[in-house]
Amino acid sequence: MDDFKVIFILAFAVESIWQGLKPAWPNKLKELEASYGIPVDALGCIVLALLLCLGTGADLLALVGVPLAVPYLGSILTAFLIYRGSNFMHDLLSKFNDFRNTSKPITWVEAGKGPDDEVK
Repeated sequence: MDDFKVIFILAFAVESIWQGLKPAWPNKLKELEASYGIPVDALGCIVLALLLCLGTGADLLALVGVPLAVPYLGSILTAFLIYRGSNFMHDLLSKFNDFRNTSKPITWVEAGKGPDDEVK
């Protein structure tokens, strides 16, 4: 089970690294995305996922016992899963952050538990 935590951590790392690198994009990359529709976000995340998976030897298929005849294919496929997982992580963290910023704490009185709401 600890090996699956590594996959989760790699997906989180891809998301964190990519979000950290985005402000450093040269204007040329932004122009490619706007003018030609090249998905710079997707390509950047998949490249990071490939680097991390190949660099760490992460192979989800080997973890679940699927034998592969082609070396590194498992790491490459794992990179695509991590890429999609990083997208999921981004959406999840964005929703959590939005919830945290828009919700206000409820008081005991608002919950009906305060002294103003005592049963008579």
